[in-house]
Amino acid sequence: MLALTWPQLSPASVVVDDRVAVCEALCAGAGLGVLPAFLGEPHRDNGELHRLGAEPLSAISVRAVFLPEQRKDVRIRTLIRLMKSALRAWSPADPPPGRR
Repeated sequence: MLALTWPQLSPASVVVDDRVAVCEALCAGAGLGVLPAFLGEPHRDNGELHRLGAEPLSAISVRAVFLPEQRKDVRIRTLIRLMKSALRAWSPADPPPGRR
């Protein structure tokens, strides 16, 4: 039978629950961290931060739930179209408009 041994990790020296503070610490050279794109990309464009991977670390799943009779409602279709465009995932190889 195989046995896996996990490396012993030391506890974090600092725990911060504020993404802006994490961004500032990373820009000051605090090490590695995970930031949302809206905080990290401007600093990456300035050369302060570097992206380690091209793929996002996680994705969210969003579902639109509505009654069958609402399927043809223009307001529902518009809301779903807006949600799709707002939540569309993009990669650094295909930046959103305005970032080219």
